[in-house]
Amino acid sequence: MIALYSAFRDEADLFKGLSRLILVGCQVIYPRVKKQQKQMTFHKVNHLTDLEAGSYGILESNVGRCPAVLAEDIDVIVVPGLSFTRTGLRLGYGGGFYDRMFSCSSVRALLVGVGFSLQVAEELPAEEHDVRMQYLLTEEGLEACGVPL
Repeated sequence: MIALYSAFRDEADLFKGLSRLILVGCQVIYPRVKKQQKQMTFHKVNHLTDLEAGSYGILESNVGRCPAVLAEDIDVIVVPGLSFTRTGLRLGYGGGFYDRMFSCSSVRALLVGVGFSLQVAEELPAEEHDVRMQYLLTEEGLEACGVPL
């Protein structure tokens, strides 16, 4: 199972890839933000029409049509960000939704940060609880971040 995201503002947009992944038989998962609780849930998406505008106006899984999936059952989580380092640090919008989810000890997925090469920085501020991406994907390709798997 692969968890994608819907682009927000200037994030790399993966929407075109969604239908291709579904067509080739991948189980595609999308998050749904619970804004008040400051957490995300994940749901299986079978078709583009399973997405609807949710929190912050971002396309999210429709919980009425999309069955819930436990985070520990996801194989790959594709993560957006404002900036990344080649060592796997990620800077998001500050809501902490992904960080809280990653801090759950049951999450075992490969973490792939997705952005544009101009978003790759030499350094970013980091805190002890920050979880590093294991891979970084830009228009220049996929690279390992040197984080133990």
